[in-house]
Amino acid sequence: MDYKINPSAFSAIFPVPSSVVDEHIRLAGAVQLKTLLCLLRHANEEYGVDDISNALGLDKADIIDALQYWIQLGIITRENGKDSENVVIAPVINKTVEEKTIEAAEKKELNPIAIAKPTPEEILTRVNESKEIAYLYNEAQMKLGRTIGYADQSSLLMMHDQYGLPVEVIIMIIGYAVSQGKNSINYILKIGKDWGEKEIDTLEKAEERIKELTACQGLWVKFKEYTGISTPKPTAKQTEFLMRWNVQLGYGIDMICMAYEEMANHTDKISFPYIDRIITSWYEQGLHTKQQVERYTNEYKLKKQTSNQTKAKKSEASYDLNEFNKQMYSVPQYKKEG
Repeated sequence: MDYKINPSAFSAIFPVPSSVVDEHIRLAGAVQLKTLLCLLRHANEEYGVDDISNALGLDKADIIDALQYWIQLGIITRENGKDSENVVIAPVINKTVEEKTIEAAEKKELNPIAIAKPTPEEILTRVNESKEIAYLYNEAQMKLGRTIGYADQSSLLMMHDQYGLPVEVIIMIIGYAVSQGKNSINYILKIGKDWGEKEIDTLEKAEERIKELTACQGLWVKFKEYTGISTPKPTAKQTEFLMRWNVQLGYGIDMICMAYEEMANHTDKISFPYIDRIITSWYEQGLHTKQQVERYTNEYKLKKQTSNQTKAKKSEASYDLNEFNKQMYSVPQYKKEG
């Protein structure tokens, strides 16, 4: 090996789990790796989202999204030592329905797109041989309001050549990112990778996706006002949940807030997976309005109360075996008169 670590650099070190390099380094993004390193460096300190955001100069939403990535992989856990995925729903969902709905809610695994960064020579070759790529770079500079360098050029070329996105779709992504006040190439590349894996590769699909994202932003504003969440924008994972509830399952903000209330009855911390299981349960049982959910809940409670009363009556009617034996086999005693 031609490269070695300078021994003097080991004067101050901190441990990093081997699985981060062995299993996850190929797919983890720069922000995710930087966030994890900051957290590992200050593992024994009070070090939170604000500290990482200040250290990296990135938005809190990006930091939260990166932390959620490592939570899902099992590398880190929340403060209480529990991942919110492990919370059990009660009493709205019984175990059998919950198992079925969770399986139905699981999305089909998509093969992640491998990242192979093109060299400067490859970029120059592609620009010279393709008018489309040259047009993409010019449009990107105009929309971003800056000259794009190697990092930007290589990312845009990856979106086209490796993620399979047409130039017009990439330009739509750039326009959407700018409209959200996020013109960093990492944010644009992240959307491009997501769209490539989900095969959002036509103008029609891209327009539909942007409409859904815009609708989710409106939902988030109302949900944030109702719950008191301070985060200005949802993370990528939270956006997926909102789109699933609203677009796929057809639930509006009233029902989403009702599911939040049900969650709040069982846990102190907000959990989107918990809310998702509640909404999935309602969908599987055909409950689409507040009235239907309330009726179902009341029937459930009444059924449970009736069952408990029946058990209590059976318990009262049962014989005490010890007392029965005492009465059957006790020998009477007589006293002499006088």
